[in-house]
Formats: sequence, C-alpha cells, structure tokens
Amino acid sequence: MKKRINLQRTFNASLDLVWELWTTKEGIESWWGPPGFEVKVSKLELRAGGALEYVMNCIGAEQIAFMKQHNQPLSTPLKARYTEVSPKTLAAWMNLADFIPGVVPYEVETRLMLAPLGAESVRVDLQLDAMHNEFYTSMATQGWEGEMGKLAAIIDQRSNKDKFMSPLIPFLRFNDQAEEAARYYVGIFPGAKMGEIQRFPANSRGPEGGVMTASFMLGDQMLVALNGNPRFGFSPAMSLLFTCASSDEAARLTDQLAAGGEKQPGGWLRDKYGVSWQVHANR
Repeated sequence: MKKRINLQRTFNASLDLVWELWTTKEGIESWWGPPGFEVKVSKLELRAGGALEYVMNCIGAEQIAFMKQHNQPLSTPLKARYTEVSPKTLAAWMNLADFIPGVVPYEVETRLMLAPLGAESVRVDLQLDAMHNEFYTSMATQGWEGEMGKLAAIIDQRSNKDKFMSPLIPFLRFNDQAEEAARYYVGIFPGAKMGEIQRFPANSRGPEGGVMTASFMLGDQMLVALNGNPRFGFSPAMSLLFTCASSDEAARLTDQLAAGGEKQPGGWLRDKYGVSWQVHANR
C-alpha cells in the first residue's frame, strides 16, 4: 500500500466558501501554488473522470533562482483527472508526476475531504500520496503546507470582504516568532486584530503543533507572519508604510515600534524583529 501524508486544518468559514475555493477556476487561481508560484487554470471538469489542466508559473525571485540553479522550467503545464467527486464533501484527483529528470512518470493521488463543524467552521483533511523518495515527498508536503497558509489568508480576506478589499497580502517570514510578532503588532496599532493561526501537522517540516502562520489585520490590510527558514532575514530594501491621523500618533507608534530596534532618519525605523517601517502623519 502506498504511503500517504495527512494534512489537517480547520478554517473559520462556511462550507460553501471552502468548497468554492477548492473547486472553481477563480478559487483555485486565488491561492493554489506554493509561495513564489501561481496557477492558471485552462480546463476544469468537476466530475469523476473529468480533467483539471493548469500551468504552474514561478514568479518569486527566490524561487526563480532555485529553479534556474537546478535547471528546472519556470512554467510547467500540469494535467490531472478527477477520480471521485461528492459535492461539498470529497474531491480526489490524480496528477502525473512527469517532471522529474531520470524518473519514469507515475501517478500520485490527492484526496480532499471536508467536514463542517458548525455554520462557520470547516475541517479540511488533505491526503497526499508519497512521492518516489523522501526529498520529493518533503518538497510536495512543504508546498501544500505553504498553500494552506495562502488559503487561510484568502479565507480571512473573503470572510472580511466588507472591511478588507486589498488583493495584496504581505508575508513576513520569521524563524520561530510568527505568532509573537503578530500579537506584538496587534498590540501596538489601533484597531488591529488577530486572524487565523495555522499549525504544523505531524510529519511536516516544522514541529507538530507549532505555529506555521499567524495572520493579522492592520486597519483594512491583512498581513501573514510565517515561520520559515532562519537563513533568511529582513532587509531595509522592503518596508511597510503606515500613515497616521496626526503627528502625535505617528510619534507614539514610532516610539513603540522602535523599542528594541532602531529609529532612523525621515520617519524610518527598524523594529526588534528586523522589519523596516515608515511611519508618517497625514497632516
């Protein structure tokens, strides 16, 4: 029997919304693809035996560099076929793994199972067939973990659509301080609030039960803190600009954000996590 990897998440959303995000062209394109990749769907026949065809495009600078280093294409057309579909309950599909140099193409199955836990809560169980070796299995698992983080952000966005309209969601990569940093920012900015926290499942790249992502809202803007790789850090080349209603509020936020970090000229600062900010008053 083929080994399977099990990923489980609970989302605060309606069953209709979660199913839509997994099974429609617009839904899939809004979040499928690991960080640094996007998906464009060309064909979707949601029935047993139906086709799912899409292109996976590499768009992130870090990911582009990795793909080029390993002589991998930046755009990969992929085909799948649905094997089982039960509306709002189950969708299973087969992908052909035909992109691995020196390995005879083979099929892997993905099984999505949804279980409502109430009017606005859904448990998602995702079962992945293991790949032909541990490296590719790990890469596939990490990819889906990252995608689930994107799904959580999209669900938060859709659930707060009357208040939150921005299509841009910054991801801030920390080592193991994602939740701590998110709660720190929420405690500083007026009206900020925590969103959903996603945790590492068993047999994943992170500690089981540890925080994988922590989303939070600053005004109408969602941000996601991600526990990732300690070899990556923040740079002043990328900063977050926050505008305040008054100079007094700007001064207060600057003092709080710079605590443990560093104030810099012109309203710039670096906080204690290394994130660069610009804080200015509207008047």
